[in-house]
Amino acid sequence: MTHEGRKNWETWNTASWCDKDELIHRDRMRRRPRTAEECEAFVRDWFPNGTPPDIVRECIGRLLEEARETLRPIPILRR
Repeated sequence: MTHEGRKNWETWNTASWCDKDELIHRDRMRRRPRTAEECEAFVRDWFPNGTPPDIVRECIGRLLEEARETLRPIPILRR
């Protein structure tokens, strides 16, 4: 499965965020990362905590985990 010509969702997501923002796009055109190491350094410079969908996914995961830990089953009342 491809994601608009990208090999995986992560690559598509990162490219999408880089192309949406003019400053990030200009920096990418200036730096022209070619190797995997250069690309990783570029992305980490701009998104040290992950791209927004990654951050949202992580926050939702933490909230769900907290809910599982704190919520107890509601007893069923029988008549």
